[in-house]
Amino acid sequence: MGRAGKPISAIEKRQRRAMEEERKKRREREKRAETTVREPMVAYSIVNKIRSEIRNLSIVTPFTIAQRYSLSMSAAKAVLRILYERGDLELYDHSRRLSIYIPKSK
Repeated sequence: MGRAGKPISAIEKRQRRAMEEERKKRREREKRAETTVREPMVAYSIVNKIRSEIRNLSIVTPFTIAQRYSLSMSAAKAVLRILYERGDLELYDHSRRLSIYIPKSK
C-alpha cells in the first residue's frame, strides 16, 4: 500500500527547529527596535544651542553635529545651512557630498 508516516521524533525535530527560528526572528526584531531614533526636524532651540557651542570647534561637519545632538544627517545639514545663512559659519570647503564649515571669528 502506501508508505508509512514519519516517525514522531522527526516531527518533534521539525517543530523544535521552527520554534528556534521563530525565536531568532523575534530577537532580530527586538534588536532593530533598539536603534536610536533621530529627530528629522530641528527646533530653533536646538539651532541656538548648536550655535553657541559651535564656537569652540575648529571645524564643523554634518557628521559631528549629527553625532553630538542625535540628529539625522539631513537635519544636521539643514542646521549648518541655517547657521551659514545667518553668518555664524564660513564655508571652508565643499563637495557634492560634504560641506566643511569653520566658525566665524569675532
